[in-house]
Amino acid sequence: MRLKPGADVSNISKIKGKIAIRAATQTKIQTLQAPLHRKIIETSKVRMYLRKSTPGTVKYTLSGDMSHIMAVRAKNAKGQYLADAGSSASGKSTKMVSKRFKGKVASIEVVVAEQIQSREYPFEINQVSPRYGEAGKGKKVEAMVTSKTRFLRKYKRVTYKDECKDKQKVKLGAFMVCLNKFGDRWGREIGADFDLIAPDEKALQNDLSAAVLSIDSVITDSGEKIPFSKNEKVSFVYKFDALYNDKKKDWEIINRRLRGSNVKVFTDKEELKNKKIRKVNGSLTIRLPKHPKYFELSANRLGDVNKKDGLTANIAAYEDWNTYVDFQGAVDKVMRLMPLAKGGVILNTGNDRINEKQYITFGLSNEDKEKIKALPTIWQGMITIYGKPDVIRIVYANQFDYIKHKFQFSLTGN
Repeated sequence: MRLKPGADVSNISKIKGKIAIRAATQTKIQTLQAPLHRKIIETSKVRMYLRKSTPGTVKYTLSGDMSHIMAVRAKNAKGQYLADAGSSASGKSTKMVSKRFKGKVASIEVVVAEQIQSREYPFEINQVSPRYGEAGKGKKVEAMVTSKTRFLRKYKRVTYKDECKDKQKVKLGAFMVCLNKFGDRWGREIGADFDLIAPDEKALQNDLSAAVLSIDSVITDSGEKIPFSKNEKVSFVYKFDALYNDKKKDWEIINRRLRGSNVKVFTDKEELKNKKIRKVNGSLTIRLPKHPKYFELSANRLGDVNKKDGLTANIAAYEDWNTYVDFQGAVDKVMRLMPLAKGGVILNTGNDRINEKQYITFGLSNEDKEKIKALPTIWQGMITIYGKPDVIRIVYANQFDYIKHKFQFSLTGN
C-alpha cells in the first residue's frame, strides 16, 4: 500500500479499502492437437490465435478480455502433462504470449471462463502505526573509526586459531579468506562461496560496506584467463570462544574475532559455461572511514527526501518490524543506519543491510520490462529496530582509507 509522499504515519488512525475479486463460475476445457499453427479458440469475450511454435513451446496471441483464459496446459504424446518451464508476454490490447514446457508438446488444454462473477469485500484496519521490536533486544551500533596506520599496527600479528578447518584458506595481513566451495548455482550461474575472518574491530563491524570480496578473473585448465569482475559486500558478526580457567575458577573469553559467513560471488557469464576452472584470482578491499558525518530522516514520515553530499535518502516502507530506506546517488558513502529515540538515545538494531533494489518483472511484457530496466538505480537499506524511533540517522563519510589484498585459490576436480 502506498501513501502520499510526506505522510506522517503517526497521524493515521485507520485505513479503509476494498478487495475486488473476479472469479470464474463456469469454465470449459478446449483441447487442440499439434500442429497448433493457425488454430483458433474464440468465444464472445476472448480470442486466442495459435502461432508457429517449436516442439517445446506454445506461442499464441490474445485479444479481447484476456482474463477469460484461465490456463494453458500441455501434454506429450502419452497424454502426460508437461511441466511449465516459464513464459514471456508483450503487448497490452493484444498480447503475444510464449509458454515453454519441459518436453515435446503433442496437444494443449485451454481452460476458458464462460462466466465470471465480480465481488467486492470492504475492509478496515485500525492498527496503522509501524511495529518495532522489543526495546533492549538486538545490538547497539555506533559510528566508530580508526586510522589505517593504527589498524595495521594494532593487528600486525593477529592469528586465528582453528578457523576454516579442512578448507582452503589464505592469510592476508590481519584477515583470512576461506574458500567453502566453487561451482555452479541453480545450473545457470558459476562462482564461489567464501568466509572472511577479521579482527574484532568496531570500525569494521559497524560499517555496512567495510569489506568487499571480489573474484577478478579465473583461469581454465587450458590456461585461458577469463575476466569475472563480480564482488559482494561482507556483513560481519562478532564471534568468540570460551575457555575455563582452573586457577580463576571462571570462564574466559578468547579468540575474539569478526566473521563474514557464506559470502556468495557469482556470475552468469556465457563464456564460463562448460569451462573447467583451475584457478580463482580475487581481491579483498577493506575501507576505514575518515571523519563520519550524518543527516537525519523523521522515522514517521514516508517519502520525505533529505539530501547531502550527493546522497539522497527517504523512508520508503514499513513491513512487520522492518523499516526500509531508499537511497540514490553516492550510496557507497553510507556506513550505517542508526535509529534514535526522543532524547537522542541510540536504539538497538538487527538485520542491517543495504542492497540494490530489485524490481519484480515476472509475467510482465517485454515492453514493461524495458521500462523498468531504464529506471534509475535505487539502493534500499533495511533495519529491524528495537524500540520506538524518532529519527533515523544516515551515517556516511566522504573520505576513506583503503587496505587491499590480492589472493588466489587453486581448484581440483572442478
